[in-house]
Amino acid sequence: MKMFQKEKHRLPVGTIHMNEVACIPLDAPSNIRHNLRMKTVKLFLALSLMGLTTVFLCGAETPTPDPALYGPYPKAYKDIVLDWLQKTLVDANSAKITWEGEPTPADLIENGQHLYGWRVNFSINSRSRLGAYTGRQKHGVLIRNGEVVKGIGFAY
Repeated sequence: MKMFQKEKHRLPVGTIHMNEVACIPLDAPSNIRHNLRMKTVKLFLALSLMGLTTVFLCGAETPTPDPALYGPYPKAYKDIVLDWLQKTLVDANSAKITWEGEPTPADLIENGQHLYGWRVNFSINSRSRLGAYTGRQKHGVLIRNGEVVKGIGFAY
């Protein structure tokens, strides 16, 4: 039986340890090299299958929300929110807005009643009545049929 040495360890040909998988010498019998190749192929196929399964499960399309309930998708949501903020904020021209994603369908329940629409999240820093910036605060709005129907996170 041929022996080889690696890192002060003497292992007989065909002995495979978890950290020694790549240590099969080239002159090892072909059945040992074949077994190692088959194990590698099986591992590759198993990992590939897990990856594809994850892609298909996570990448599955979500059903389109019913436009009768939520209204049409607000393509110009930034303009809609900016127009609404002009009417809502004390000093809208000073507002510094950071958008936090695209509109998502939402169902807000208020007093037991469902309020459907497209939720838009953003953070804003604007001036107060005293002229000082308030600091960045997270807010949101619910848009339905091209107009804001509910402000989220505003203290008014």
